[in-house]
Amino acid sequence: MKALLARIPRRRAIGLHVGDREVAVSRMAFTLLGPVELERRVEPRPPGPPTETIRSLLEPIRARGDWHRAPIAVGMPGMGVFFSTRPVHLQRSSEDQSPQVLLHEILQSANLNIDHMDVDAIRWQPGRLPLASVAACRKKALAPILEALEDCGVRPYQVEPAPCGLLRAAVERHRTPRRCPSALRVFLGKEHALAVLTAADTPLMWRYFPLQSGTEGTAILSTFRFISNSFRVYGGEAPPAAVIIHGRPDLTGLGEGEGWAGVSARVLRYAGPAYDAGEIASGLALGCHPQANAFNLARHLRPPEPILSQLPWGQLAVQSTALAVATLLMIEHRRDVERQAIALHAEQAQFPWLRATDAASLRRERDDLRRRAEAVEHYLSSRIVWTDCIREVADLLPDSMTLTALEGFAEYSKPHSNKGNPKRSLALSVDAPIPAGGAISPEVEGLIGALRDSPVLEQALPEIGMAGLRWGASGPSRTPAASFTVLCLPKGKGSKKRS
Repeated sequence: MKALLARIPRRRAIGLHVGDREVAVSRMAFTLLGPVELERRVEPRPPGPPTETIRSLLEPIRARGDWHRAPIAVGMPGMGVFFSTRPVHLQRSSEDQSPQVLLHEILQSANLNIDHMDVDAIRWQPGRLPLASVAACRKKALAPILEALEDCGVRPYQVEPAPCGLLRAAVERHRTPRRCPSALRVFLGKEHALAVLTAADTPLMWRYFPLQSGTEGTAILSTFRFISNSFRVYGGEAPPAAVIIHGRPDLTGLGEGEGWAGVSARVLRYAGPAYDAGEIASGLALGCHPQANAFNLARHLRPPEPILSQLPWGQLAVQSTALAVATLLMIEHRRDVERQAIALHAEQAQFPWLRATDAASLRRERDDLRRRAEAVEHYLSSRIVWTDCIREVADLLPDSMTLTALEGFAEYSKPHSNKGNPKRSLALSVDAPIPAGGAISPEVEGLIGALRDSPVLEQALPEIGMAGLRWGASGPSRTPAASFTVLCLPKGKGSKKRS
């Protein structure tokens, strides 16, 4: 997908690294899914000015119509650039914090002529202390490169130290671990290596050291210990919490051994990017855009930004898409409303009397019907169907017992009344014959249990109890009988009545 989007990139950039031994160029296309490197070329640098080498690398690229105006980022060899990071005071005026003044204070030399140097500074604050990083190089060292670019009809977009481009390429591929305020990235080459101490993926210092066969791990450990003991000099607030080694996958066991046993920092190993001219050119191209917080030793030569490149195309695309989706949704909603209105008019056409009735009359009629419906619903939901209750009692009453009296009471409550629960009860007066033994018939307890298990009474009057047990004789034959009362009450009131 990236390869397809690279044909229509949002932005193009060219990275050019002019080293002491090699000259490398990288062609980078920025897409919606990220940057894509389209081409990389490395040529050896002959003695003398690099004009011919730069022309042979840039002319084939700039001959293409799409890449004629692509910005070019140039990298200076780190050995020829002075770089330092120091804490600064925020109370000082902006004039006192100019790159030239900061360089003079860092070097503290009265014989230094700053006019013969190109200087740039970056102010940032990774932690509690505000810092200022200063990069400078002699104009005499930068002049051959600028003259070669001028002969090719090119004005550099920015000129920065080569280690900054290599660090940018490493961060793009492998992010710094979380909760790591500072890290040491080591880039391995064939004969030399570069160690960069970073905070918030920005360099605090860098250091070159040679690599000898068989002692690569010892050289890395020695560099780590040196930087860990002097990190405060470079503006760091904590020693490196991680050691990230890039390049030379043929070397194994670099972060292992007895020497690393006492190292508390995490050791991470990646195959790339290595300390290579092509990788540096790729990192330079990655930082060739206006939002990059990068050094520029030739800021006065930066060509003006085209007006179209300053427009936020990404935001315009997102907002245009959101506006188009919202417009389509509103159009569909309008069509739905129109369809509902047509259906409503068709229904109203079937009732001619609606034309002579205004909206106020319809609202009054609606409110009146609503009140009537609520009254009927309240009555049906709160009433007791006495017919069902009496039929249930008659079915459950044993043949030997006589129902002498029945009294049902249900208080009517108005809708939305705040008087509490209405009073309801069902009282049954029952006579049960006493057997010859003189004990109460077990059919009495059976009747009470059957009434409690009745689903009809469970819904209307679930609390059922017995009260008023009396002994006596009933009927013309004066047969001994027991009279008692069965009370059926709403839920929550049975205990009070039984007491």
